[in-house]
Amino acid sequence: MTLKSISKVIFGILALSLLAACAPKNQEFSGRNTVPVMILAEDESGNSLPRSSLVHKQIIAKVQRQLLRQGFTVKDGDFVLSDAGITQFDRMTKSEIIEAAKLANGSASASRRARALVLVRVFSHSQNASFSNIVHTHLEGEIYDLKNNSYMTGFDTPVKKFGAPTDCDMSCAITVTSRETAPLADDLGSVLSRKLAALVDGRQIANDQPRNTTSSSHLAKKDTYVFNLVGFNTEEALEIMRVMSKEFPGYQSHDLIARNNQQWTYEYHSKANFGKLEKWVSILLIDMGYDPDREVDIKFANNNFTLNLKEAQIPSPSGSGTKPTGSARFQ
Repeated sequence: MTLKSISKVIFGILALSLLAACAPKNQEFSGRNTVPVMILAEDESGNSLPRSSLVHKQIIAKVQRQLLRQGFTVKDGDFVLSDAGITQFDRMTKSEIIEAAKLANGSASASRRARALVLVRVFSHSQNASFSNIVHTHLEGEIYDLKNNSYMTGFDTPVKKFGAPTDCDMSCAITVTSRETAPLADDLGSVLSRKLAALVDGRQIANDQPRNTTSSSHLAKKDTYVFNLVGFNTEEALEIMRVMSKEFPGYQSHDLIARNNQQWTYEYHSKANFGKLEKWVSILLIDMGYDPDREVDIKFANNNFTLNLKEAQIPSPSGSGTKPTGSARFQ
């Protein structure tokens, strides 16, 4: 082997070692994708920077990328609220922002739903010094559990100091701070990852260990779906969810998020892919005695399933009854 070949081998080994050292620890981040996080700027205090400022946008964008790298599922708060038809503006009250987030989160759309809401405030002011101005900046805020409708905890990052021109006003302070958002975002990302891990700890076993173990290739990482059951009575709706939770492979957890007359809306977490769920739902309806082509209007789009039982339908006599059993049919 030539000296050049040996050098390539050594370089390759060093490169692989470096990648291994930088790779995320899957075990350490296990379960974090089960906690969708929504981050929004909050600027009710007149002393804080307005939510429309470049500083807010840069910090939140950087923190979102950090949380993604650390295994969390991140929902862009501005996009979620806009998608729900909610308009934001500077100096909204904290209660208005929380209500807006809860309104968007209560949607039947899975793409809008988050478990944790993070509100971030940015404070920045300049201090005159004989040699220059010093801009003092720090972040603070709160984390809310949207699922349980409760306050979780607050946070406050260390004050960062940046040099600035002697005639630096508020506009200047914003400009200076916008150039120094990386250390601010690093501090906030570290704080949030530690505090959000508390949500993971409470759900880790249930969400990381599927109740139906299988090695089938149609199982992947856990995803969130929304199931709307329309026109079914209480017994039928509960039976559908019983089978989906006890017999569907890849099942993780589910929650009832809305009930209105004869409409039931569930958030359903599963490692099964969309196509398999579509197939299994049809099999389930057939086993309950319904004809999916004529008696149930089934719609599937963007991780949202709507099963609409047509009026006054009675399960066909040829069905196998209203309490199907046996998970072997769901493959």
